[in-house]
Amino acid sequence: MSRGLLYVATGRPFLEAAQTSARSAVAHNDDLSVAVVTSRELRPSAEEHDVFDDITVCDDPFDDIRDKHTNLHRSPYDKTLYLDTDTLVLDDLAPVFELLDRYDIAVTHAPFRQVISLEGIPPAFPEVNGGVIAFRDSDAVARFLKQWRSYFTRQAKRGRPEAEVQLPDADRLEQIPFGRLHDQPPLREALYESDVAVSIMPPEYNFRGPAAYAQSTVSIMHMGHSSKAKALASVINERVEPRVYVDWDRRLYFQTGRTRYIGLSRFDSIVTNPVIIRLLKRLGVFGPAKRLYRRLIGATDAPDGDGRG
Repeated sequence: MSRGLLYVATGRPFLEAAQTSARSAVAHNDDLSVAVVTSRELRPSAEEHDVFDDITVCDDPFDDIRDKHTNLHRSPYDKTLYLDTDTLVLDDLAPVFELLDRYDIAVTHAPFRQVISLEGIPPAFPEVNGGVIAFRDSDAVARFLKQWRSYFTRQAKRGRPEAEVQLPDADRLEQIPFGRLHDQPPLREALYESDVAVSIMPPEYNFRGPAAYAQSTVSIMHMGHSSKAKALASVINERVEPRVYVDWDRRLYFQTGRTRYIGLSRFDSIVTNPVIIRLLKRLGVFGPAKRLYRRLIGATDAPDGDGRG
């Protein structure tokens, strides 16, 4: 029975990110195949990346989040682990594929359990994150994927006028990230109504912010490929004990009370110096410098907007 990873990367930056993610996966799982769905224009680039074993062309890509859920059914494997391109694999993935001996799908909870309320679905059935999805080739999964696409299309056309947004800074669907194209509410809806057997994986298989918890070894980190993310990846499994990474604070907090700062500490001490900040403001370059710095570290704002970047 074949098994492998699947990436959807129809834009060049996503293809490069998929290569980075795939290389991290193969480093810990040399028995896995890797497939990518990409555009015809980028196929030559995908072929140059020796990490991809199977390349499928998407002739009419949307060039947005829709390319993901409209292409999952194109996996060439009996057992597939779909990964967003902004993931890093840090450990053995065999346990994920073992789940697919018994279950149709394996997913993890989304950090925000319910972005919008959906009539008929209790809060006890939360959203799952669409960036890490394991699934097997079955009729039940095919029906589920078709239903997900159907609910997404309906949402994209009509919005969610009857839904209540659960985020404090938004009143309607169009005000949340991706707006009507946010695919996790339709994913939640399709899962709730489907007949697939679903397994929920712990956060170690989709470690992501804004406050990420782990107890055992983190296998998949879902925080991008910034310098900050790579710094976190290098230390997250050094101490395998209950720990929380707070993204806007850039600190790893351990159950024992120990903390570890994640970032470019020497560089941070320079760019956060009040004298340097005043100088940059007088020169009129503070805004561009701040944006460049935030991109370098992959900064995330704190809830009150007082980010460290």
